[in-house]
Amino acid sequence: MIADILHHCRGRIIMRLYSRDSSERVRKAVWLMWFLVGLTLAAFCASQAFAQGVSDDFNDNTKDPAKWGTDEVKGRGQLNETRGRLEYVVGKASSTDSSDRPWILTQFPYNADWSIQIDATNNTYPAVTPQWSSFGINVRSMSNPGDEVEVELAAFPGSTTREFYAELQHNGMYWDIATGTPDISATIRIAFNSTDKVFTVSYYADPQWIDFGSFGISSRGGGTFNADWGLTDNDRFAAYVFGYSNQMTVSDGEMYGDNFQENGGVESPRPQITGPSNVDPFDTCSYFNPPLFQWTLPSSFQKLELQFYTPATQGKPTKVKVKDPAATQLLMPANTWKKILGLPGPSGGDVNCKIVGTNKGEPAVESDVYTINIAPPAPVELPVIDPTSKSALPTLGWGNACATKFKIYFSPDDTFSRKKTLSFNDKNPLDNGEVFSTTLTQGTWNAIRKVIGDEAGLPIYWYVESWDALKRYQRTGNMQFTLLP
Repeated sequence: MIADILHHCRGRIIMRLYSRDSSERVRKAVWLMWFLVGLTLAAFCASQAFAQGVSDDFNDNTKDPAKWGTDEVKGRGQLNETRGRLEYVVGKASSTDSSDRPWILTQFPYNADWSIQIDATNNTYPAVTPQWSSFGINVRSMSNPGDEVEVELAAFPGSTTREFYAELQHNGMYWDIATGTPDISATIRIAFNSTDKVFTVSYYADPQWIDFGSFGISSRGGGTFNADWGLTDNDRFAAYVFGYSNQMTVSDGEMYGDNFQENGGVESPRPQITGPSNVDPFDTCSYFNPPLFQWTLPSSFQKLELQFYTPATQGKPTKVKVKDPAATQLLMPANTWKKILGLPGPSGGDVNCKIVGTNKGEPAVESDVYTINIAPPAPVELPVIDPTSKSALPTLGWGNACATKFKIYFSPDDTFSRKKTLSFNDKNPLDNGEVFSTTLTQGTWNAIRKVIGDEAGLPIYWYVESWDALKRYQRTGNMQFTLLP
């Protein structure tokens, strides 16, 4: 509900004060009748560009997990890195849709200057009230995520032009400012002055930045509004890029950001996985002796989980919750580890892992990606049957290669057109030093000898099939032995 409307014109910029129930962008469902097209802006010009910092041009069409965290999605809004940019789409509109993607590579200090910018495009055309759409940058206090500032390129019903829109939020209230633009694309920026404790919002009009609003967060200095966030030099800010829409669809290519860049950010303290060793591949014997995962934590979290994925499953990782968020190790449960071993498929391969810590209202904090390798299945090793005489019962054995199920075939020829088959199970292949061994019964040995009519001096062909705990199949080559008297 609107508590008050302040018509404070600088040139022809219009500012308003609103009351809000949450930090969600619910105010954009209200038709902004005050928008003026072709505004004349009385604002000063900043420097042309800031020094090169950390960036993402989105050209690889793949979300970089070292730079970006898990999207915070409301309704059906989606951010997709495609066509060399970050596109926002909504296939079927709900009342309010949005997706906020947290920048996790760096954080932004309260006691130093920094800037964040992105090239924004908004080629949507809201048709009726209260439709609205916008693409922009959001910056939140990590001490109180309800305190935030944002800048965006927005579109509203009934107009072919756009507006640069910005707002400050604090204690459930927000103060906003806007100015019109005929362009559907523009570079927008949030800059923080650590001396004055002021956020300045700008857009780039070649050859210079145009500042159209400023917000002080220590009760002074802002030309648009001031609100004391109560921060100290140890506090930091988190940054997001977002797409937002209200009661409207947004198709591919209509709204997107490109060339994200920040300058002045500091490395985010992150948890780091320190074990198990990622040098040696894990075979399926590890299912019966799961590894101990270990990590370090830079700070406390309310929730903690390990996530495992391959490139094919990155969007839906296998999540393992850590019951105690202060813990720094976890002995992987066997059934969970079995799922992880199966992630790369029947031939094995790399599995990526990261640990993710979260606190309510803050972006998730993710470790660097840690890679483990899952070994492919192998056939049994050095199969042997000895002795092979009629006068003694032989012992059948092999190195089990972590398999748990075996079938052995015996035949008078290498085509195995006639055969005798035996089956064995080994519930725990670690029990006997990873060796399977059994002495055949007299009846079984007689049946094997019958495939050649129990005639001494003739060869018997044989091979072994095996399945491991993941039901992955392997087979030895054909072997043979001679039946002795």
